[in-house]
This record gives sequence, C-alpha cells and structure tokens, in this order.
Amino acid sequence: MESLSNASIGTVPPELVFVRLYDHIGFAQVQQGLFRHLVIARLAFLFLLSKLKTAEYLYRYQGIDLDIGAVYRFLDKLNEILKEEVEQIAFAHTR
Repeated sequence: MESLSNASIGTVPPELVFVRLYDHIGFAQVQQGLFRHLVIARLAFLFLLSKLKTAEYLYRYQGIDLDIGAVYRFLDKLNEILKEEVEQIAFAHTR
C-alpha cells in the first residue's frame, strides 16, 4: 500500500465491469450483439432514460452507429422472440 500513489490509480470504464457481470449471469448465450450493447449501456448509465439517448451514448462512447429505428425493431424482436430466453437465463442465474 505504501508504494501506491495517485499516479498509479486508474479508472476502469463501467463497460468492462458490466461485461463481466453480463457474461457471469449467462446473457452471452443470447446471440444478438445489439442485446449486449443495449443491456450494458443501460446498466452503466441508468440515466439513459430513452432509447434515443442510449443510441447517442453508444455512438459517442462506443463508436456504434445505430439508427433509432433499428433499436425499436430490435426491442420488438426481443419482446416477441427473445423474451422467454432472456427470462429463463435470468431466472436460472437467481436460483
């Protein structure tokens, strides 16, 4: 501890922490890259209250250029096709 100084302390982007959590829960089984980006962005920055702000965040900080229409279409797909899979993964993790 004595050898530590302010210069030796760095910050870890929240995405690095939440990626590990995302994988630990088992969401990596969901083979949809957009799902991963949206979940991690929302976990890292809970103040992203809108889909538009989430898309802006992903572009600004991750370099991912998303059309807001693509986000809405993906969320429809999530609700119609992937919802049960995501729920099962989350439930299995909590057991």
